[in-house]
Amino acid sequence: MALKIAAKRKLQKAKQISLQAKRKRLLKKILKSKKEATKEIHEGVTYYQAAELHLDEELTQTTEIPNRLTLPENAFTYVVFDTETTGRGRNSDILHIAAGDDFNVYAQPRCEISEQASAVNMLRYDRGRNTMFHRGIPVLSKPIQEALLDFIEYLKKVPQPILCDVGNYKQENLVSKLTNCTYQAHDAKEDVRVLTTLFTEKIEKEVLDEDLFHISFHDVKKRYDEILQQKFMSLAAVTKLARNGVSPLHLRLAHNRNSGLKLLLTDLHIRLTNKNLTSVISFLEKEE
Repeated sequence: MALKIAAKRKLQKAKQISLQAKRKRLLKKILKSKKEATKEIHEGVTYYQAAELHLDEELTQTTEIPNRLTLPENAFTYVVFDTETTGRGRNSDILHIAAGDDFNVYAQPRCEISEQASAVNMLRYDRGRNTMFHRGIPVLSKPIQEALLDFIEYLKKVPQPILCDVGNYKQENLVSKLTNCTYQAHDAKEDVRVLTTLFTEKIEKEVLDEDLFHISFHDVKKRYDEILQQKFMSLAAVTKLARNGVSPLHLRLAHNRNSGLKLLLTDLHIRLTNKNLTSVISFLEKEE
């Protein structure tokens, strides 16, 4: 009798193990399928044979949708940078760019420097003499396009650069409170020096994926104005999409790729109600 019970238990255990193994295999298969589907939605048709058959649909078939921003697993480099501008408005020009230990460029503005900005950053541009002055001393400068291209070339030499800025916090207060450093504020080069100290000593270890922003964040976010006005998405959802560089165009591409919009949103950790998802899809189809 005892042997029969033991054999029965052994058989039940074997079945249970077999069932668990099947469930694991099924789950693994589902996850793999989902991962492949998500990758296909992000990348589109990138292989040559498929792409060459639909030349008129090249944009939608081959355009990559940005992946969710995460801190790189391989070695990367934080690049602390700072700028001085002609004013505080969105249409202001950059006057001074500094980054890292050795990038420092003055840019010739296309618009006038406001009196308030000049009083703070101590920069003045004599358009007639084509000369930039910092604290009354002439400094080498170049057209803003060249300055920005130089900055891009500088970043290309840095392994996986991640640009760092302190955002809307008052820089002097942060530096004074957290590092006890004294410095010449509103000088891009000096700002970078103390910000590097601030970042490496107090902030770097606390950086999360959620702290990353796509370099085109503001431009991408603006493209969602109508979707926000129609209340198809919350500001938080739009901000998350823009933070990852995903524009309404990318949403439309995802929808056209095997109706993958919901999968894309899930991959970006964005949840929409069925009603809002339907509204977004209708909006995207109308825009085509």
